[in-house]
Amino acid sequence: MAARTLVKIGKPATPQLLKILKTENNFKIQQAIDAIGGIAAKTDDKRGLNPLINFLQASVEENDKLSVWKTVRALSGFQNCEDAVSPLLSVIESARGNEDDFSIIWEAVRSLGQIGVKNSQVLNLLLELSHHQNSEISKASKIALKRF
Repeated sequence: MAARTLVKIGKPATPQLLKILKTENNFKIQQAIDAIGGIAAKTDDKRGLNPLINFLQASVEENDKLSVWKTVRALSGFQNCEDAVSPLLSVIESARGNEDDFSIIWEAVRSLGQIGVKNSQVLNLLLELSHHQNSEISKASKIALKRF
């Protein structure tokens, strides 16, 4: 509820939300991540992109899977933003082969489809994942491919 309300506030909320990413309170951070992604999707506010990418990299290093998943989901709000693609590709590559990470792969594939950057690297990965053993990843890949 808090994140949804902040999304309605829009761009004026972004600077304060970015400050929350530097705190120690995981619940607040996760709400801020949701709101930053929602604001980006609604208003095309790109100020949160680099802080989210940095937070994603730290979360991967700390093996904080919930924060990785939340951040990957938030990146879907940065439509047509090429800078959001590489971190998602990296997340997919690092999660491959681990069944515990299928939800993260699925979310990253869904986010790639939402972002809509069309390049050969994304296309090749989506084609490959459209035959993934996990039916949800395969389905998400096929949906993303339809946007190409």
